[in-house]
Amino acid sequence: MDYQLLCFSLFGILLLGYLILEGIDYGVGMIMPFGGKTELERQVLLNTIAPVWEGHEVWLITAGAVLFAAFPDIYATLFSGMYLLLFMILTALILRGLAIEMRNKDDHKQWHVFCDWSICAGSIIPAFLWGVILAGLLKGLPIDASKEYSGSIIAAINLYTVTAGILFMLTFLIHGMNYLMLRVEQNLTKRIMDTAVRCYSYTIGVQLVFIVLTYVSTQADKNFVAVIVLVSTAASLLAGRRLLLQGKYWLSMAASTFAIVGISGAVFIAMFPQVIVSSVHTGYSLDIYNSAASVPALKLISKALLIVLPLLIACQIWKASLFWNRLSTAALEFDQYKGQLSLKLRETKKLLLIAQALADTMDKVGQAYRGRDGNIMNQLTKKTRALLCGMRNKKTEEKTEKKALPDERRNH
Repeated sequence: MDYQLLCFSLFGILLLGYLILEGIDYGVGMIMPFGGKTELERQVLLNTIAPVWEGHEVWLITAGAVLFAAFPDIYATLFSGMYLLLFMILTALILRGLAIEMRNKDDHKQWHVFCDWSICAGSIIPAFLWGVILAGLLKGLPIDASKEYSGSIIAAINLYTVTAGILFMLTFLIHGMNYLMLRVEQNLTKRIMDTAVRCYSYTIGVQLVFIVLTYVSTQADKNFVAVIVLVSTAASLLAGRRLLLQGKYWLSMAASTFAIVGISGAVFIAMFPQVIVSSVHTGYSLDIYNSAASVPALKLISKALLIVLPLLIACQIWKASLFWNRLSTAALEFDQYKGQLSLKLRETKKLLLIAQALADTMDKVGQAYRGRDGNIMNQLTKKTRALLCGMRNKKTEEKTEKKALPDERRNH
């Protein structure tokens, strides 16, 4: 069995799973500051991904672990050469995660605006950079004979990779908006649909440019399968736009999913079995055979992945179904009202407990006073004593004062 191919295929499934699922989060995050006119509408958009976004990161972590264990040379070269871009992705993901979790910790409008734009920036940056990195692998990087990255990070930035970055960003945006069409109320879907239709048109245009650049400036001209996949991806985007206008949101979502798979898959198909093409010399390129770990290690990794991957898919489906329902501003407003009411009830219970404690204290003080133990009480004013003891009888107070006078004289 070709364990190198098996491990790389499993790695590809993990990477595609991450791009499909995280593409939803990227798309929703990019539209956060613009998709909702009110605070409630923006909160509804955020609530569509808030319960599940962390689980999507597991796919990336697992894919990175597989790449590290099964193809250590590719992992080392990629992370040493693209460290700045990968660091920017990591920073953006951390910023976005913090903004999602901390957004509702403060009720100030400025804080919500800051978090919304942080979520937006934390979605745009990685969406763009993933396209740059994947396209850079196909376009070619300065890899020398020792399998090391010998150039600067500027070598990965060119017209082709920037076009790929824009294409990935727009495709993720469409993917996220298709997801929102299935998850939010109708007053929001109309506005989102208008934006999505325009984005479909832009994405199709960028996709056509990307196809031409892929054929002209990469080795994809020798692999017509990759070109056919890219052309079919453009066709799926055209179909997705039409399906969206017809109100067939699930099919439009399937079209954007196919677009993500097609664009990413075409890159790897075009350079297979190579994974990182060397721009210095073709013989220096890293492929799944000259960069793989030992066969026993690949066997162990394959067996582990064949167990873990179905569990990961099952958990993802279960978690998505658990939170799958249409969200509305009315329901969110009602939930917020219930939360405020619950808080008021808790505060009222605390006040009742305090009042009960004060009543008990007043009762005991009154008992002590009525038991002629008035040394402390006589130091209080009449109104205070009346408040604490509930005594309104002036004669009783006067008798107590007269009785206390001899004690005071003896003290002097």
